[in-house]
Amino acid sequence: MDVGKRLRKLRTLLGMSQAAMGRALNVSLRTYQNWEYEQRAMPPTVVELLRVKFGVNPVWLTTGEGPIFLEGSEQLPYVDREVLRVPLYGEVAAGEGVRYDQPAPVEGTLDLHQDAVPPHILEAVAREPERYFALRVRSDSMVPRIEPGDLLLVRREDWEHNKIVVARLGGERHVVKRYVEYPHAAFLVSDNPTYPPIPLDDSVEILGRVILVISFRELD
Repeated sequence: MDVGKRLRKLRTLLGMSQAAMGRALNVSLRTYQNWEYEQRAMPPTVVELLRVKFGVNPVWLTTGEGPIFLEGSEQLPYVDREVLRVPLYGEVAAGEGVRYDQPAPVEGTLDLHQDAVPPHILEAVAREPERYFALRVRSDSMVPRIEPGDLLLVRREDWEHNKIVVARLGGERHVVKRYVEYPHAAFLVSDNPTYPPIPLDDSVEILGRVILVISFRELD
Protein backbone atom coordinates (compact mmCIF):
# COMPACT_ATOMS: atom_id res chain seq x y z
CA MET A 1 0.00 0.00 0.00
CA ASP A 2 1.48 3.38 -0.97
CA VAL A 3 1.36 6.64 0.99
CA GLY A 4 -1.67 7.94 -0.89
CA LYS A 5 -3.69 4.83 -0.10
CA ARG A 6 -2.64 4.96 3.53
CA LEU A 7 -3.67 8.59 3.66
CA ARG A 8 -7.07 7.66 2.23
CA LYS A 9 -7.41 4.84 4.76
CA LEU A 10 -6.60 7.26 7.59
CA ARG A 11 -9.14 9.75 6.31
CA THR A 12 -11.80 7.02 6.17
CA LEU A 13 -11.03 5.93 9.74
CA LEU A 14 -11.39 9.52 10.90
CA GLY A 15 -14.71 9.85 9.07
CA MET A 16 -13.59 12.91 7.14
CA SER A 17 -14.09 14.13 3.60
CA GLN A 18 -11.16 15.24 1.45
CA ALA A 19 -12.22 18.86 1.97
CA ALA A 20 -12.35 18.38 5.75
CA MET A 21 -8.92 16.75 5.74
CA GLY A 22 -7.55 19.67 3.77
CA ARG A 23 -8.97 22.12 6.31
CA ALA A 24 -7.48 20.09 9.17
CA LEU A 25 -4.07 20.30 7.52
CA ASN A 26 -4.46 23.97 6.57
CA VAL A 27 -4.24 23.35 2.83
CA SER A 28 -6.61 23.61 -0.12
CA LEU A 29 -8.73 20.71 -1.35
CA ARG A 30 -6.61 20.47 -4.50
CA THR A 31 -3.37 20.28 -2.52
CA TYR A 32 -4.74 17.50 -0.34
CA GLN A 33 -6.03 15.59 -3.34
CA ASN A 34 -2.58 15.81 -4.93
CA TRP A 35 -1.17 13.99 -1.90
CA GLU A 36 -3.87 11.34 -1.72
CA TYR A 37 -3.69 10.67 -5.47
CA GLU A 38 0.13 10.80 -5.24
CA GLN A 39 0.43 13.54 -7.81
CA ARG A 40 2.64 15.44 -5.36
CA ALA A 41 4.81 14.25 -2.48
CA MET A 42 3.45 15.02 0.97
CA PRO A 43 6.03 17.11 2.92
CA PRO A 44 7.42 15.90 6.26
CA THR A 45 5.76 18.82 8.05
CA VAL A 46 2.37 17.35 7.18
CA VAL A 47 3.37 13.95 8.54
CA GLU A 48 4.29 15.68 11.80
CA LEU A 49 1.01 17.63 11.81
CA LEU A 50 -0.94 14.38 11.46
CA ARG A 51 0.96 12.99 14.41
CA VAL A 52 0.21 16.03 16.56
CA LYS A 53 -3.45 16.44 15.56
CA PHE A 54 -4.56 12.83 15.33
CA GLY A 55 -1.88 10.69 16.97
CA VAL A 56 -0.94 9.10 13.63
CA ASN A 57 2.15 6.88 13.63
CA PRO A 58 4.62 8.53 11.18
CA VAL A 59 6.32 5.18 10.50
CA TRP A 60 3.03 3.60 9.40
CA LEU A 61 2.13 6.58 7.25
CA THR A 62 5.46 6.64 5.41
CA THR A 63 6.34 2.91 5.28
CA GLY A 64 3.18 0.97 6.14
CA GLU A 65 4.82 -0.70 9.13
CA GLY A 66 3.48 -0.68 12.67
CA PRO A 67 0.10 0.47 14.05
CA ILE A 68 -1.82 3.32 12.45
CA PHE A 69 -2.04 5.29 15.69
CA LEU A 70 0.70 5.73 18.26
CA GLU A 71 0.32 3.78 21.48
CA GLY A 72 -1.10 5.89 24.28
CA SER A 73 -2.08 8.76 21.99
CA GLU A 74 -5.59 10.17 21.94
CA GLN A 75 -7.29 10.19 18.57
CA LEU A 76 -8.54 13.76 18.76
CA PRO A 77 -11.78 14.62 17.00
CA TYR A 78 -11.63 17.14 14.18
CA VAL A 79 -14.46 19.61 13.95
CA ASP A 80 -15.98 19.76 10.50
CA ARG A 81 -19.33 21.27 11.33
CA GLU A 82 -21.02 24.35 10.03
CA VAL A 83 -22.10 25.41 13.50
CA LEU A 84 -21.64 24.59 17.18
CA ARG A 85 -23.95 25.84 19.92
CA VAL A 86 -23.26 26.93 23.48
CA PRO A 87 -25.74 28.13 26.12
CA LEU A 88 -26.35 31.87 26.14
CA TYR A 89 -27.08 33.19 29.63
CA GLY A 90 -28.57 36.47 30.80
CA GLU A 91 -26.73 39.78 30.68
CA VAL A 92 -23.49 40.33 32.54
CA ALA A 93 -22.48 43.84 33.57
CA ALA A 94 -19.07 45.23 32.80
CA GLY A 95 -19.59 47.80 35.52
CA GLU A 96 -21.21 47.37 38.92
CA GLY A 97 -22.60 43.93 38.24
CA VAL A 98 -25.96 42.41 37.40
CA ARG A 99 -27.91 40.31 39.88
CA TYR A 100 -29.73 37.07 39.15
CA ASP A 101 -30.53 33.84 40.93
CA GLN A 102 -28.47 30.72 40.26
CA PRO A 103 -28.32 29.34 37.73
CA ALA A 104 -28.38 32.38 35.46
CA PRO A 105 -31.40 32.64 33.15
CA VAL A 106 -30.77 31.08 29.75
CA GLU A 107 -31.75 33.23 26.79
CA GLY A 108 -31.11 30.44 24.34
CA THR A 109 -27.99 29.37 22.50
CA LEU A 110 -25.14 31.12 20.75
CA ASP A 111 -24.31 29.67 17.34
CA LEU A 112 -20.60 29.47 16.56
CA HIS A 113 -20.26 29.36 12.79
CA GLN A 114 -17.13 27.92 11.20
CA ASP A 115 -16.84 30.87 8.83
CA ALA A 116 -16.80 33.39 11.71
CA VAL A 117 -14.98 31.62 14.56
CA PRO A 118 -11.30 30.60 14.55
CA PRO A 119 -10.90 26.84 13.91
CA HIS A 120 -8.91 26.23 17.10
CA ILE A 121 -11.80 27.63 19.17
CA LEU A 122 -14.34 25.43 17.37
CA GLU A 123 -12.17 22.38 17.99
CA ALA A 124 -11.80 23.24 21.68
CA VAL A 125 -15.56 23.73 22.11
CA ALA A 126 -16.28 20.43 20.35
CA ARG A 127 -13.92 18.53 22.65
CA GLU A 128 -15.27 19.98 25.92
CA PRO A 129 -18.63 21.66 25.24
CA GLU A 130 -19.54 21.64 28.92
CA ARG A 131 -16.69 24.10 29.65
CA TYR A 132 -18.11 26.89 27.46
CA PHE A 133 -20.95 29.36 27.77
CA ALA A 134 -21.86 32.79 26.41
CA LEU A 135 -22.99 36.03 28.03
CA ARG A 136 -24.25 39.36 26.77
CA VAL A 137 -22.58 42.56 28.04
CA ARG A 138 -24.72 45.50 29.14
CA SER A 139 -22.25 48.03 30.61
CA ASP A 140 -19.30 50.14 29.45
CA SER A 141 -16.49 49.46 31.92
CA MET A 142 -14.49 47.42 29.38
CA VAL A 143 -14.69 49.86 26.47
CA PRO A 144 -13.23 50.10 23.91
CA ARG A 145 -12.33 46.39 23.92
CA ILE A 146 -15.83 45.28 24.87
CA GLU A 147 -18.95 47.37 24.19
CA PRO A 148 -22.50 47.09 25.56
CA GLY A 149 -24.40 44.53 23.51
CA ASP A 150 -21.33 42.43 22.68
CA LEU A 151 -21.46 38.66 23.22
CA LEU A 152 -18.71 36.88 25.14
CA LEU A 153 -17.64 33.27 24.76
CA VAL A 154 -16.29 32.10 28.12
CA ARG A 155 -14.24 29.05 29.08
CA ARG A 156 -14.96 27.91 32.63
CA GLU A 157 -12.26 27.74 35.30
CA ASP A 158 -9.56 29.28 33.13
CA TRP A 159 -7.85 32.57 33.87
CA GLU A 160 -4.43 34.16 34.02
CA HIS A 161 -2.81 37.53 34.61
CA ASN A 162 -4.08 40.42 32.47
CA LYS A 163 -6.80 38.35 30.77
CA ILE A 164 -10.49 39.29 30.71
CA VAL A 165 -12.64 37.15 32.98
CA VAL A 166 -16.22 36.76 34.17
CA ALA A 167 -16.56 36.77 37.95
CA ARG A 168 -19.32 36.38 40.50
CA LEU A 169 -19.33 38.84 43.40
CA GLY A 170 -20.96 37.97 46.70
CA GLY A 171 -22.59 34.92 45.19
CA GLU A 172 -25.00 36.82 42.94
CA ARG A 173 -23.54 39.81 41.04
CA HIS A 174 -21.71 39.02 37.80
CA VAL A 175 -19.11 41.24 36.14
CA VAL A 176 -16.62 41.10 33.30
CA LYS A 177 -13.22 42.56 34.21
CA ARG A 178 -9.51 42.16 33.61
CA TYR A 179 -7.77 39.89 36.11
CA VAL A 180 -4.58 41.60 37.33
CA GLU A 181 -2.19 39.86 39.67
CA TYR A 182 0.41 41.53 41.88
CA PRO A 183 2.95 39.88 44.23
CA HIS A 184 0.68 40.18 47.27
CA ALA A 185 -2.78 40.83 45.87
CA ALA A 186 -5.04 40.43 42.84
CA PHE A 187 -7.73 42.70 41.43
CA LEU A 188 -10.52 42.79 38.89
CA VAL A 189 -9.82 45.90 36.82
CA SER A 190 -11.92 47.77 34.26
CA ASP A 191 -10.40 49.03 31.03
CA ASN A 192 -12.57 52.11 31.51
CA PRO A 193 -10.70 54.12 34.19
CA THR A 194 -13.90 55.61 35.62
CA TYR A 195 -14.61 52.28 37.37
CA PRO A 196 -12.59 51.42 40.50
CA PRO A 197 -10.72 48.10 40.76
CA ILE A 198 -12.28 45.28 42.77
CA PRO A 199 -9.91 43.44 45.17
CA LEU A 200 -10.13 39.67 45.14
CA ASP A 201 -11.26 38.11 48.40
CA ASP A 202 -13.34 35.13 49.49
CA SER A 203 -16.51 36.76 48.15
CA VAL A 204 -15.19 36.78 44.56
CA GLU A 205 -15.45 33.70 42.37
CA ILE A 206 -13.89 33.74 38.91
CA LEU A 207 -16.12 31.71 36.60
CA GLY A 208 -13.92 31.69 33.52
CA ARG A 209 -11.90 33.56 30.93
CA VAL A 210 -13.31 35.38 27.93
CA ILE A 211 -11.79 33.79 24.83
CA LEU A 212 -13.91 35.45 22.13
CA VAL A 213 -15.78 38.74 21.77
CA ILE A 214 -18.54 38.80 19.18
CA SER A 215 -19.58 42.30 18.16
CA PHE A 216 -22.47 43.47 16.03
CA ARG A 217 -21.25 47.06 15.69
CA GLU A 218 -21.16 48.67 12.28
CA LEU A 219 -17.88 50.05 10.99
CA ASP A 220 -17.67 53.73 10.08
